[in-house]
Amino acid sequence: MGVELKGVIILQNCFQCALGKPLGEGKGVYCHKFGRLIPPEDAGKEWGCNYFTEHIPEEGFTSLQYLLLKENEIASKK
Repeated sequence: MGVELKGVIILQNCFQCALGKPLGEGKGVYCHKFGRLIPPEDAGKEWGCNYFTEHIPEEGFTSLQYLLLKENEIASKK
């Protein structure tokens, strides 16, 4: 699955999400949105999470700043 951007497929999983904090090789990802550890066998799956946010290094945002932006984006669609 994934999203194609400029000819590159971006996987939409917890390891690629700006709201997640990878905990190291084989340890999974801490999700800032749901406040829990996502085990590595689940973190690599594409869940179609509504909160998936692409990390853009040039912006210099933290995971928590991305979370606030995503929550505002979702709230404005209601």
